Amino acid sequence: MENTYTHVAETLHLARKNGDKFAVTVLSTLLGEMQNKIPKDATPEQQHTQATAIVKKFIEGVNENLAHRGSDHPALFRELAILEAFMPMQLNDAELKDIVATIVADVGKNKGAIMKALKTSYPNMYDGKKAAGIVDAAIA
Repeated sequence: MENTYTHVAETLHLARKNGDKFAVTVLSTLLGEMQNKIPKDATPEQQHTQATAIVKKFIEGVNENLAHRGSDHPALFRELAILEAFMPMQLNDAELKDIVATIVADVGKNKGAIMKALKTSYPNMYDGKKAAGIVDAAIA
């Protein structure tokens, strides 16, 4: 697993080298937010998890802008593409159901324990609301 924080920093360096001003702006803002929010003494794993969560928040912000402004803003789509490159692959519904079933078999029908195991093993790889619904169905 590549560290998201490191990947953003390296991609920013390449964007500067290639003269891509738009990507430099997006990535500088993202990296600055990471530097402000992630503690200096974070382990590489904590750094990766927190950096990925920050990318996810940026993506949510761009999606909100797209919802309000409509689809005729190519810069927002470009920003979204840049940000999404740093997200881990998302689990689909079938994969999430299989994983939840396995976790239920291991920890029982305790929703908190299931969600904790899911978050620990698959950080930032699923939609939390969707996962909660799948867990509710699995323990019903």
